[in-house]
Amino acid sequence: MAPRSTFVWWRERISEQIREWVEPDLVVVCDKSKIREKRIVGVPDLVVEIISKATVRKDKIVKFHRYERAGVKEYWIVDPLNETIAVYVLEEGRFRHQGMYVRAETIPVRLFPGFAIELKNVFTKEE
Repeated sequence: MAPRSTFVWWRERISEQIREWVEPDLVVVCDKSKIREKRIVGVPDLVVEIISKATVRKDKIVKFHRYERAGVKEYWIVDPLNETIAVYVLEEGRFRHQGMYVRAETIPVRLFPGFAIELKNVFTKEE
């Protein structure tokens, strides 16, 4: 399958105009009707951003607020240098910090009850 550009957008209730576009590092979309040939149309259920020195401000501040306003259900900020993942979940229209997870831990994926990701498989040690 060819790679797709992925964009998050929402409509303002009154004007019905697209307000903001961003391109996440990774998305999970549970509604197949949002997936088009070259883009995702609508709000993903889970967004993951992998920060670097060049993107840390944008990912932790700008995109954080855009995803929150858009209604993304879960937002993960991955810090590969420190081997941590900050997890935020949307509750009553606001992101709530669910936790900070490190390499030795497992992250429960709220979208899929009973499913979890072992971070030792994400932050692998090179041999």
